[in-house]
Amino acid sequence: MQLHKFEDRTISVLHTGEIVIGDTLAITDPDQNEPTVIAQVVKHSSFTWSGLETERAQRVLEESSSPMLLLGAETGMDMLDQVRVAIAKPRLSIINGAVQPWTGHVPSGLSEIKLLGPSELTALLPDAESLQLPPFLRHNRKVFPLDARRLEMVNLIVGQKDSGKSHMSKHLVIGMAALNAPIIIFDPNNEYSCLANVQSLRWGQDFLPALHQVGPQMLIEVVQQVCPLLAGSPSELNFKTLLADFFTQRETECLSRGEPYTIDLPYLLTRDFGSGNVGTAVITRLETINRLNLFWSATSSSPWSDLTMLYENACRGCPMNFELHHLTISFQKSLVASMLRLIERISADEHLHGTRRYPTVIVEEAQQYISEESIRDLIARCRHLGIQTFFITNAPSKLPDCIFSQLDNLFLTRLTHQADIEAIGSCRLVDQETISAFATRMPTHHVLVVGKLTGDYPMLLSVDGLPLGTTTGGTRSIWRTLEPVK
Repeated sequence: MQLHKFEDRTISVLHTGEIVIGDTLAITDPDQNEPTVIAQVVKHSSFTWSGLETERAQRVLEESSSPMLLLGAETGMDMLDQVRVAIAKPRLSIINGAVQPWTGHVPSGLSEIKLLGPSELTALLPDAESLQLPPFLRHNRKVFPLDARRLEMVNLIVGQKDSGKSHMSKHLVIGMAALNAPIIIFDPNNEYSCLANVQSLRWGQDFLPALHQVGPQMLIEVVQQVCPLLAGSPSELNFKTLLADFFTQRETECLSRGEPYTIDLPYLLTRDFGSGNVGTAVITRLETINRLNLFWSATSSSPWSDLTMLYENACRGCPMNFELHHLTISFQKSLVASMLRLIERISADEHLHGTRRYPTVIVEEAQQYISEESIRDLIARCRHLGIQTFFITNAPSKLPDCIFSQLDNLFLTRLTHQADIEAIGSCRLVDQETISAFATRMPTHHVLVVGKLTGDYPMLLSVDGLPLGTTTGGTRSIWRTLEPVK
């Protein structure tokens, strides 16, 4: 192998076919004082031969052929067809045995190039210390360990439909839950209810939040999404202002009687929200919400869903999974916006009480039911609050830019849509050329991982099968049902 040239942060290497995309090269300068450059092959190229390039190709052929061939001979010229050009991206530098991000050093044309084996590559990456997830990723059939602490704070799992992204995310949920990390999932496609120990929460069915626990803002969100009052009207102003007052009054009443604090919609329907049409408009909305059975009331046949207890269970390895598939988009938006506020409150309480069991939030297809403003706010606050986030999508081009600019780890399965590939290429972890090289040729149940987990080195890994009894996601099809049994 011979170094051909360095241009636009890429290294061209002449070789005779022993290099494939994804391979790692160690490029060592003859000057022992210069760092060794670790580069990753991202594509192959071709070009016409100039005199200097022919001379370099001669060296490559001499390395790989015996006896040496003279390029002036007819057989020698034929051998030029065997010389290929690999395009590699510099990733790391090794200086006095210490590995660090590429320093910008450009190796000389006389540098020695070595193809690194799998174990030589992994030896350059950060060690996974004591807090490891149960193994499910492999590099060249050997377990690739994941250090759970390097999953902080913003993670993205992306791939087209049926490429294995939900398969990957389920492994992460299983692994983090095994370490008793509290996990809260927003699941619009009913992907996670099949996992062992998951607390499946269906709003209006087996999840009945109590207003005295979630506060007035969740009720305001529901009214705004389902049956909104005219913006800026006296009815809307009275509703928002008086609702908070009634919550405070009710808490005071309960405390004065020595009773546990509770409040429900039947109680609010007895309150005065204003005279005439102003109050009537508010009461009409509250009656509509009451009929939908979204919140616990004193007359409910089921107990209220205690979010404190649900979170305690999550801290014992039982993730909270909010199933959204039975809800319209309006109700999805109301529920998720309210729960995100509660998650921030939970995180603040965990810090205040010194327990520090900060939540991990997993959001499938966030762009469908969370506003860009809410996503930006969550990203901006997650590091301060200790909230770990995973965004999972098949349409990364529809996600806000703040996710890509703040990204800590990327998990990429197969992706072919050009706009989505370009969106991923804008993230701070990896360049567009690398994403384009891997995205379209990714085998099923393989993933490209880059970020804190890998020391920012893009790693192509295979993903193990899920535990027995765990269903995988995928597009449902009548033709699979009707297919003859073989």
